[in-house]
Amino acid sequence: DEMEYLVNKYKPDYINFNAESILAINIKDLKKLAELYKKEIGLPFWCQSRPETITEEKIIILKEMNCADMQFGIEHGNAEFRSKMLNRHCSNDKMLDGFKIIEKYKIPYSVNNIIGFPEETRELIFDTIYFNRHLHPKTFNCYMFTPFRGTYLRNYCVDHGYLNKDASTMQLLDGADFKYKTISKDELYGLQRTFSLYCRFSESEFEKIRRAEKFDKEGNRVFEQLKEIYYKKFFQ
Repeated sequence: DEMEYLVNKYKPDYINFNAESILAINIKDLKKLAELYKKEIGLPFWCQSRPETITEEKIIILKEMNCADMQFGIEHGNAEFRSKMLNRHCSNDKMLDGFKIIEKYKIPYSVNNIIGFPEETRELIFDTIYFNRHLHPKTFNCYMFTPFRGTYLRNYCVDHGYLNKDASTMQLLDGADFKYKTISKDELYGLQRTFSLYCRFSESEFEKIRRAEKFDKEGNRVFEQLKEIYYKKFFQ
């Protein structure tokens, strides 16, 4: 009823479903939603979910509903680290199988990743990069770990000396006033800005991309050069 009201009032041509894990809905309710949506709304839409909630049956239903775009949180590409730090126990193989289903039904999608976790090293970050290299999304997003108040990881960071208990929490691109122990803040921000380059380009370009991690004159020059190639090759 709410969607019908809004569509009739504002005449949109696209809808965003802001539920963080739309595919967690049980199949009976999803079918009911799909039936009503196709009959009463029918507009193309964006939605997000978690990779472990993907099934072929549910993706077929979304496709028939006119799903035009999806987004998924990977967060980290090392299964052991992801289980330990994030309490997410889905295997890499299961996630990859889910993304193959999305790609089979040709639904465009984006993926979200996080770097800068406590105890994370450059090598662990590259586990995330190499996992992403198996995928074919339209966009790779990379955010800085943000220890929001009230979360387990916020308490972990305070207890282990990564964060002052009174530290402010900022938005996702900025992270927080964090005491990094296994990697420098400059290296993290360099990896954040080159993350998509590492995910897309050939490994033969990795040495050049590493130079682009540096926020000096030469690093900025190489980054701008690679960014231009990236946009021309992947965003046309």
